[in-house]
Amino acid sequence: MNTELKNILDLAITFERQSQLFYTGLLDTIENRSVHGLLKELADSEEEHGKRLQELESRLGSGEDGVLPRGGSMAEEGQGLASLLEPVELRPDSPFQDVLIHAMKREEKAHQFYLGMERLSEPGEARDLFHYLARQEREHRNIIERLYDDVVYREF
Repeated sequence: MNTELKNILDLAITFERQSQLFYTGLLDTIENRSVHGLLKELADSEEEHGKRLQELESRLGSGEDGVLPRGGSMAEEGQGLASLLEPVELRPDSPFQDVLIHAMKREEKAHQFYLGMERLSEPGEARDLFHYLARQEREHRNIIERLYDDVVYREF
């Protein structure tokens, strides 16, 4: 595997680990126990994504052909709530809704970062990898947006 791809994957794995630690750290901060299940799910999701990226890195390092995911549409899915809602700061008394907003904003920020890196990259494996990473973060954001829609909008 070339050094550029390894560096990209190492960075992405670090981002996933930081997100996992962020969510597990909130378990000690957020007093609202009804939010703890969501925080645990978010942390577990970040951990699982990090593991998938480590597996991808191992497969790329083995020289196996056709490992790098390619293609796929970047057409926006979901309701785009992340772009419509105002950012919120999390506090010890933050409600479920605020945790969802904060999480979807984090995923949207990661999606936009990888999308920007894809646009800056020349055609090739690095661009394909950034495209894959952007799609993954978009999917995470969409999952949180659907949860927000199911839980928060139902209350109205």
